[in-house]
Amino acid sequence: MKLVNFIAVFFLSLWVPSANADEPEFKFTQLEASSDLPQIVMIVWENTPDKCSKGYEEGQDLIADLFGTVVEGKDKNKIYILPCGAPAAYNTSEIVIAVNWNASETRIFAIPSISERGPSADMLGPGLQWDEEASVITSFYKGRGLGDCGGNSTLMWDGEYYSNLVLIEQHTKIECDGQATEWPKVWPLE
Repeated sequence: MKLVNFIAVFFLSLWVPSANADEPEFKFTQLEASSDLPQIVMIVWENTPDKCSKGYEEGQDLIADLFGTVVEGKDKNKIYILPCGAPAAYNTSEIVIAVNWNASETRIFAIPSISERGPSADMLGPGLQWDEEASVITSFYKGRGLGDCGGNSTLMWDGEYYSNLVLIEQHTKIECDGQATEWPKVWPLE
């Protein structure tokens, strides 16, 4: 009887679609230098209002000095998570540039967050990194060295070019009160 149950479960597993069947498989690559960027991405990165490609000194390669990431999603659509300007004492700012499947179009993703006044979005995000294991983008901002204030969040990309980043979770502590405690969750609301 146990063998019959095992065979039935085995064959049912072949017929039942996986719960993750619609989730894209992402390919993650760490960039070594700005020369790793396709020309279409380099143009956007260099010409943002914040002049993202500029570092401390003339000719500095921010990707070589900091980091850069390319993530391939559905149908060869990609996002580039790139540094934007020279870092501050504890933090970096990044920009997310999407490129369509044939590298003919680009767009800058808005970075969603919850501000003191409500939902918000910005062109730059603090400490953005691709979490390869969870297939999400994480964000981290430290208000000061003590770590008693700041924020962190988790963002999702569905792998599509014409999509948006979605805020999954955010923790923020605005008051720098000398208490290095866990930052309260501000999204999702409970």
